[in-house]
Amino acid sequence: RSCRKLRGRDRFTCFNNLALALDSLDHHVEAEVYFRKAHVGMVKGHDGHDSLGTANVAANWARQLQRHNRHAEAAALYHSAFTTRRAALGVAHPETLEVQASWAASLLSLNRLAEAEEVLQEALPHHHQLSAAAAQAHSTLGQALRLQGKLSEALEHFRFAYQIFSDQRGNHAESNVFAAASNLASMLHDAKRWEEAEQMFRVAIDGLEQTLGKQHANSQAARVNYESFLKDMAAVQRREQLPTASAKK
Repeated sequence: RSCRKLRGRDRFTCFNNLALALDSLDHHVEAEVYFRKAHVGMVKGHDGHDSLGTANVAANWARQLQRHNRHAEAAALYHSAFTTRRAALGVAHPETLEVQASWAASLLSLNRLAEAEEVLQEALPHHHQLSAAAAQAHSTLGQALRLQGKLSEALEHFRFAYQIFSDQRGNHAESNVFAAASNLASMLHDAKRWEEAEQMFRVAIDGLEQTLGKQHANSQAARVNYESFLKDMAAVQRREQLPTASAKK
């Protein structure tokens, strides 16, 4: 009711803020109603498609859609927000890079791998080299490359992500280091780098279980991947008589 008392842009900004509040309370259906009202109102009003206000609403709505696996809708909104922010703020602005990364993640979820790769390759030169955002961009790019079978290129980006998180571990959640270690371990497994992969799996599992607990989804996923790795390595050892690996925990 309080939003409806407002006029013009203030009303639609109020709708956006109300949608964010509803979404935080898990009232997702109501939240989407107000995101839609805010976005339509911004576009049809004096702001238009190309305003930062419209871009901000689009990005907020896209995040909600992305969390509910509506990646096609999210990707379209992220693209719109990115285009506006790039024009208004520049390619290296943190808000531009943030929405660009989210757009790439949606493309990845849609299996639009070449597009995700292109978006991330364009973004990386503009990130601060040692930032968490840069590490995440390297990780997402690594996944896009991995799924396209570009294993050597993917491996380098997963290494970059792990190295950045390791070097900057005091500036972000400790679990980020071990999540990056888990991603790198799986990539090394794909690349058949057996000894290095086993070492990295151990780093990942020990770290994730200490920081998140043994029952956390990330910890359990790392252990499942490690067990798969051990089976594959044992099969290779039988065929090629490689040195025996250390026993599974």
